Amino acid sequence: MKKRTLLLSTFIVAILFSFNNLSAQGKLTADVTTNPATTNSSSDGSVTITPSGGVGPYTIKRVLHKDGVNQMINTQNYTASSAMNVDISGDNLKLKVVSSGGWNTKFLSNQTYASSIGLTFRGSIFVTYNAYKAFALGFHDQLENGISSAVHSIYFFDNGSTAPISLTAREYDSAEYFPTSSYSNNISPGKWVDFKVRIGDGVINYFVKPSDDDLYTNSVTRTIENNVTPLKFGVRGTSTVHSGEESTHHKNWVLYDAQIAQTTNLTAGTYDFIVEDSAGNDILITKEVTVINKPTLTTTAANTIVQFSATLGGNVTADGGASITERGVVYAITTTNADPLIDGTGVIKDTNETGTGSFSESIGGLTPNTQYSFKAYATNSQGTSYGTVQTFITTSLVAPTIMLNNINKVYGDANFDLAATSNSGGIFSYTIEGLNTTGTSLSGTNNKTINLGNVGSITIRVTQAADGIYSSGTKDITLTIGKATLTVTADDKSKGYGDANPAFTISYSGFKGLKTQKLQRF
Repeated sequence: MKKRTLLLSTFIVAILFSFNNLSAQGKLTADVTTNPATTNSSSDGSVTITPSGGVGPYTIKRVLHKDGVNQMINTQNYTASSAMNVDISGDNLKLKVVSSGGWNTKFLSNQTYASSIGLTFRGSIFVTYNAYKAFALGFHDQLENGISSAVHSIYFFDNGSTAPISLTAREYDSAEYFPTSSYSNNISPGKWVDFKVRIGDGVINYFVKPSDDDLYTNSVTRTIENNVTPLKFGVRGTSTVHSGEESTHHKNWVLYDAQIAQTTNLTAGTYDFIVEDSAGNDILITKEVTVINKPTLTTTAANTIVQFSATLGGNVTADGGASITERGVVYAITTTNADPLIDGTGVIKDTNETGTGSFSESIGGLTPNTQYSFKAYATNSQGTSYGTVQTFITTSLVAPTIMLNNINKVYGDANFDLAATSNSGGIFSYTIEGLNTTGTSLSGTNNKTINLGNVGSITIRVTQAADGIYSSGTKDITLTIGKATLTVTADDKSKGYGDANPAFTISYSGFKGLKTQKLQRF
């Protein structure tokens, strides 16, 4: 007995040391990333787990069985004796002893497991406030009955009223209190407690803690008293029925062993891992290894549509499990290719960076008043995906407003340059249209100079070339050449009665060019 007391004292010191160390380290956590498998049949997926907190070093162990984690415990995996009432209403499994059956009242796993170093059963129990409960959770001898059949178990006892929950580690027929021998349970509706029973090398490690605590600080290590195998895991209930007895609630049952979990060369599927630190703290990690798929994306409606450009884009909503190495849009004139794909007939590809998320690009060089079909696309190692095809029509060119008025000239006026104006910057050129009886001609740059001819009217057409958003355009004006004014002046004369008639002197003015010279010779 003294030897056991000394060992227990030493263990308490170790626990206190461990508690201080755990407090300094903080809660056990892990960063987890998954890498998908290339195909459904390939085994190149992986899960990378990086633990922190708790007390290192850490091990990542395989899970043999998981039940009641974020769901109801599946009662099909267990066998209950008739004295054990099993209630699956609500969120968690509820167990209650309803008739006297000794410690033969049980709820145990159907499957048996060989007793081996590292085999661990952990879970959570809710002990109801102000009600009688007596349950042993852990490993059980499938061939034995009675309390001794709970060969490696933690005994939770609450005698009702506001009594605390007493905690003992049971080895076959003997029990030993935990360093913290009880947890208060005097507040309704009760208390959740986490537990763990781990088979070691000739010893059993027992751990308990209030579920609100981050780390185990209350543990017992006991020498194995009955190394029975195989074992089942689960619950045995009190030997007698008591008035006011209430159900205990159960969840988070996980069975794992010492084998290091495989985290690489995984096929597609869901995997469970236990990360355990050197102080017995653990966390359950469940991750799905997916298959690399092509990206998922949508095509964004075109906007900012004008004559020669439009803004096109899309949104890559999922990378399919592999990096997006290229994304962008493909487009074509609809009459050439109504369903554009990369390298398709008449298809133009415009790339826009990499990765997921929304993107857009201003696409230039388009033809006015033309319908285009387009899609967003994204590429990863599995191939290229496209969004749905969409269309848009570029706007038409704007007709220019050409300003040039009809022109009236007089025969003999000097030659002049035409000077049309417009809201467009296109180049002007001029032509004479229709019948030209005047002999008027055009010359100079773009025929802008008018060389006036004889009297009459002609049509002059100004043509403006297309420029930018403006189309080409024309405007016709009338050039009218009027007659020049000829002035005849005669001197006043007088004569006396009977005198000869005087000679009249007449002068002319207003003759133009050669005509003037010709008349002066008469």
